[in-house]
Amino acid sequence: MRRPNVGMHISAAELDLRAARRPPLQARRWCMTVLESWNIPTTTCDDAILATSELVSNAILHAPPVQHMRLVLTQSHVVLEVVDSSLEQPHAKPPDFAAESGRGLFLIERIAERWGSDAVLDRFTQRPTGKVVWCLLRLSDLG
Repeated sequence: MRRPNVGMHISAAELDLRAARRPPLQARRWCMTVLESWNIPTTTCDDAILATSELVSNAILHAPPVQHMRLVLTQSHVVLEVVDSSLEQPHAKPPDFAAESGRGLFLIERIAERWGSDAVLDRFTQRPTGKVVWCLLRLSDLG
């Protein structure tokens, strides 16, 4: 599913995670710092930090190595993108609540307006080099 256009970008930030020792922790802290600097409402920040943790953890678990993370701010949304090196597209499955893992995309489906993934293409050869998994979080009016 291609990421829908959610309006003009107001701001964007990117974090390189290739050398991170603890990518989920580093990504969560970075996400919180960026969103606070953009004055994003608390409810949306909380959802974004949860989504960051899930998407980065999924990339490490299922599609290593995680490459980088990007946040985009529009007038109506915060867009999270996590790029990894796998060509395999993610699929949400019904969660097994007794299992220790396997609920990441289930959670993303509950908090995001939409989510999906797109191939990342080499800019010269146009061959796939990985994918970007993204989610759209609507900006909350609640602070």
